[in-house]
Amino acid sequence: RIVRVKLLNRNANATAISSKSTNTATPNADNHLPPLLQAPDLIVQRRRKKPWERWNRQKQRQGNLQRRRKPWKRSLRVRRHPVKPEEVPSLLLGDASPLHSTTEVTLPLPLPTSAATATESIMPTSIPLQPQTASPLSSSSKVQELKTRYTGWKSRRKEQFQVWKARRKEQFKRGKERYKNWRSRRQEVWMNRRNRAWARTRQILLQEYSKPEWFDSLGRPVTSRDSTGRFVNPWQSQSTNGIHSLGTIVRWRWQRLERELRQLGLLGKLMHIFPWTKIPQSVSPLLGQTVPPLPEPCDSTLQFTWIGHSTGLVHVKKNFTLLVDPMFSVRASPYQNSPIGVARDVPPAYTIGELVDHQTLNQTANGLAQLDDNIGRLDICCITHDHYDHMDDDTTKNLRNHIQLWVVPLGIGDWLVDRCSIERNRIIELEWWQQLRVSKQNGTVIILDEESPNENRDEDDKTLTITCCPASHWASRTMWDRNFRLWCSFAFSTPSFNFFYCGDTGYPVSFPLFHQIGDALGPFDLCAIPIAAYEPEEMMKDAHVNPHEAVKIHKDLRSLHSIAIHWGSFQLSEEPLDMPPRDLQHAILEEETVNGNHINFSILGHGETLAVESQAGIISDNEKGAEIMGLW
Repeated sequence: RIVRVKLLNRNANATAISSKSTNTATPNADNHLPPLLQAPDLIVQRRRKKPWERWNRQKQRQGNLQRRRKPWKRSLRVRRHPVKPEEVPSLLLGDASPLHSTTEVTLPLPLPTSAATATESIMPTSIPLQPQTASPLSSSSKVQELKTRYTGWKSRRKEQFQVWKARRKEQFKRGKERYKNWRSRRQEVWMNRRNRAWARTRQILLQEYSKPEWFDSLGRPVTSRDSTGRFVNPWQSQSTNGIHSLGTIVRWRWQRLERELRQLGLLGKLMHIFPWTKIPQSVSPLLGQTVPPLPEPCDSTLQFTWIGHSTGLVHVKKNFTLLVDPMFSVRASPYQNSPIGVARDVPPAYTIGELVDHQTLNQTANGLAQLDDNIGRLDICCITHDHYDHMDDDTTKNLRNHIQLWVVPLGIGDWLVDRCSIERNRIIELEWWQQLRVSKQNGTVIILDEESPNENRDEDDKTLTITCCPASHWASRTMWDRNFRLWCSFAFSTPSFNFFYCGDTGYPVSFPLFHQIGDALGPFDLCAIPIAAYEPEEMMKDAHVNPHEAVKIHKDLRSLHSIAIHWGSFQLSEEPLDMPPRDLQHAILEEETVNGNHINFSILGHGETLAVESQAGIISDNEKGAEIMGLW
């Protein structure tokens, strides 16, 4: 046991010490010790621990518990001797330098040498003093040995920990590398599977009412009707039917009236709604020049001439001449001599007579002038839906003797027969995804029978395939025939060219409609995409697209070149006539700047023609079958 000894009156002489020791007895001294060792100036006492020392002990106990929880961090606890070995001689000689305060010793303190003569008469020589044992020195050697052992053990443990840490780090690195390799392989496998037709599937949650029979096995929308017999858009059967509340319509018409009064004034507004029957003769303000003449067909190009609004003239080499959505009247209205409907602001680039004369010249140049039946007649006329700005009564009646074949969606054939007196055998009605294959013999369009797709195909583009594709729109000419006629878009394909005509459509946000068309029939050499009639958005978003959505359609269809249509002729919505091309330029610039995609989207003036070479081409039917399987 360690005893704390406090040395008092170290500089007192031996006489005083001996006199005090003979007359005074230490009350706490042991009886078996000599009287000299019972001197009152040597007081043996046990020092009380200070509070901070008790706190340190508690912390030490907590440290011991922590070291028990972490065996690799245990440290060997060595209790050092309270007195260093080099301090023992000075202590025995009475030097006061090492004992300015209480000192811990394990030996009885010997007397100073100056008191040796006084103790000889008192302490007999036969009684030996407590031996001057070398316990401090021996304890110090043990401490050094334990310290050396502890240091060696600690260094070995540290080295073992470093080796274990390096091994675990290497294992983690190898595991991470294996995981990256596995993930890259799985991603490659997944990409390969996704690129295959049978694995390219995607689940889509429709927010509106639909039926399973409205979609085929590949997830494509088919021609569908609701319980009332009206056609519907299967992906949005309720919000895209063209029906709006009375408050929405009144608010829209009031905004239009305010805008027109602000632009034209009261007198200009009255003159604008006054019935007139002549087409305005002013040229397009977007051209700044006269309308160019109609181009001659070329043997190696696909030509698209924009006549105005959605009307276009297509030449597939020198083989086929197509007219899409003809509209040459004054008003988009059921009655041309009334203020009902929307008046034309910009005249069409060409008249029906100019088109007929141009076709007659082409047939004469090709040696077909002797065929009196088809002289001056265009090959095919396609109509996408029955709205007045796409299917006009007067225009259709004026064209009925100048068109060989009419290709329309389901329901419009009856209207052409009843209202325009067109023969039924010259009208072909198609449903969504239904195809029509035609060819020409001696200038006459012939409908091919259902046979293998590879037959009757040659390198001279004598065969034309017309596909009726779905569109997000609606149909109506009166208040009582809403959606009783189908709407669509058209895809035209030959062995050399692919052309897509969009007509009127919205851009479904929650359904990949144009992805499906692009995967099934694309890529396309040329696409005609609408860009106008998008304001106010709450009324127009389900039936028309804005320029930003037109750029998305261009990308979804995988089009190599696109043309903007459905703008610049009628003031159908609230945006100005020259606003859609400016917005389209901003959308193209944004797409090229942000995403880095090159967008080849052209804006033509009225009467301008774009000719493209064959770049996308037509894939073989086996490849097309595999590609059609790769739908969303």
